[in-house]
Amino acid sequence: MLQLDGFPTGDGVKADRSAGRLTGSMMELQTLQEALKVEIQIHQKLVAQMKQDPQNADLKKQLHELQAKITALSEKQTLREEKMNRINVMLWINTIRKTQLSAVPVDVTVLTL
Repeated sequence: MLQLDGFPTGDGVKADRSAGRLTGSMMELQTLQEALKVEIQIHQKLVAQMKQDPQNADLKKQLHELQAKITALSEKQTLREEKMNRINVMLWINTIRKTQLSAVPVDVTVLTL
């Protein structure tokens, strides 16, 4: 399991819906984005090294492994974003339903009987 700065990624992080925020999922998404940023920066350095020594087999291997890692992180980020979008839609629908229920006119005469 990937872990950066003490924040594990994966299914171990749960969404906290208190105050309408999905802090767990948002933290995980941020962690994934930070990990991608770091891996891309390393990739850029490796590409620069490859320009100096294009026949270096070790650099080629590192670059290939890093590309696979970046692809995996990117796919994980996409899945997390899709999940957050689905949760946000469900929360939005529930909010609309609550609003519609509270907007139902109440006949006061029925209440006084």
